[in-house]
Amino acid sequence: MRIMVTGADGFVGQYLLSELFAANVANEVIAVTGPSSERKPPSGQEVANVKWDRMDLTHPESIHAIVQRHRPDAIYHLAGIAVTHGVPMESYVRINALGTYDLAQAVQRLEQPCKLLYVSSGSVYGHAHVKDFYVREDSSLTLEGAYALSKGTAERYLLSMVESGLNVRIVRPFNHTGPGQQLGYVCPDWIKRFQEAAREKHSLMASMDLWNTVRDFTDVRDVVRAYRLIMENVSAGEVVNVCSGKATPIGEIVRTLHHMSGVALQWVQSGEDGASTDPDKMAAESPETTDVL
Repeated sequence: MRIMVTGADGFVGQYLLSELFAANVANEVIAVTGPSSERKPPSGQEVANVKWDRMDLTHPESIHAIVQRHRPDAIYHLAGIAVTHGVPMESYVRINALGTYDLAQAVQRLEQPCKLLYVSSGSVYGHAHVKDFYVREDSSLTLEGAYALSKGTAERYLLSMVESGLNVRIVRPFNHTGPGQQLGYVCPDWIKRFQEAAREKHSLMASMDLWNTVRDFTDVRDVVRAYRLIMENVSAGEVVNVCSGKATPIGEIVRTLHHMSGVALQWVQSGEDGASTDPDKMAAESPETTDVL
């Protein structure tokens, strides 16, 4: 079986490659990066099973060319803009929405069976009208902001193509973390703060509001295992939340790091720590994920 992974050089993509090798589900893996990626092929036994290639999601001809060149049996589409803010609307739309649509068109033009798994985001639910702050696959979508809009638009493109034969399933992952995650996310950012405080021998302050900011966290290794099992077992047109089903306050993560590091920590009222917090609560449930795993 020939499997293509877009965004293969990203945080989750690299873990997915390891998962596919460990599960021994592919004879060949096509690891696809962006056009300007400096990612080099890994050393060791993986080299013989991996072909590295590049694709530009802003150019349909690049997308069609790579799909025709490798003719995969399955595609995990992870590539796209992952940050949720600070990017122009047109970039979100061109890469996350239209780039995904162009990939789906390329798959349909293969004229051979090819399964597609699209990695959307739990952000498509928004934070408004969330009953008891747990969302489920049948919860209504509230596309707040350019990132969520681009992901939700891509979903609608793909689901509209199922009737014409597109064999796609959609996953909506919630917060995930693990070794190697880059800065700009909750866990690595707080780890860095504690590391610096330990090195410089000073204390930290954290807002009490962090106990009111709740998210659903999953280990990235469990996330990619879920992706593989959903690809293998879930029917075309299905949408699945990839989540832990546990609501975790950010304050709990900070407290754990405090105990692990030994760094003195002072809890202060909102704003006293110099950080801007926007307390809100959101977690997810998914009977589908529970059944698959």
